[in-house]
Amino acid sequence: MNPNNIDELKADGYRPACSMTNSQFGVVILIKSEHDDLTQEEKRPFMRAADSVYNGLENIALSRDPEVQERHQKQREDLLACFSDCGTIFVQDVPNEYCPKPCCPSWHIVTTSIGHIKVGWRKRVIVIDWHETTNEEKADTLFADEDVTKDARMIHAWGCDKAREYINKLHEAAQT
Repeated sequence: MNPNNIDELKADGYRPACSMTNSQFGVVILIKSEHDDLTQEEKRPFMRAADSVYNGLENIALSRDPEVQERHQKQREDLLACFSDCGTIFVQDVPNEYCPKPCCPSWHIVTTSIGHIKVGWRKRVIVIDWHETTNEEKADTLFADEDVTKDARMIHAWGCDKAREYINKLHEAAQT
């Protein structure tokens, strides 16, 4: 029997336990069992396995997609441009701390004259974290008038213009 021939497998008693598909790829798990009436609970391990394989295929497709790569490169350039007034010394790309999937762009640790600032996209905002800088001011103090998410030495910026403004303010405050 050819394991790649689904018709032969079905003729031999194999039945779909679950499937996940889209227009590009799909996963079907076939099982052969004397019990054709599996409950949803009994199908759960097969669904988890199919989900894992599906996610693996999706990650491969996204990591090889030239449009995704171009978008990530543009987002990187736009984020690093926010540091143009601060004298960037070094940039280290790090995994996205919010979304580990290939569809989400990397974050960056940018070394400047005041230390390391972590920046990256989180959904529709840019996370700016200055815990590893000489600027010890808290976000609530430094950005008191900003109505955005703030926590200790981290702030969310709504776009690159705001990110540039916040990063410049971080540097100015550290040098006074």
